Amino acid sequence: MKIYYYHSRIDANKEPLSKTMAASRYNAAKYFAERKQLSLKSFLLIYQVPKKNCVYEDSRNLNK
Repeated sequence: MKIYYYHSRIDANKEPLSKTMAASRYNAAKYFAERKQLSLKSFLLIYQVPKKNCVYEDSRNLNK
């Protein structure tokens, strides 16, 4: 399992909006789409789940 996140396609900074652990990018995208109550197709028109599995640091951990 890997950590995946998604961001808005129009966000130049690609700031993560949420993260999850999933077996694949497809499974992560399906999970995010369900949480947003969108079809997978609609979700992927608005948001992107990057191919590169970048480690997403929770901002609460950055202050330690």
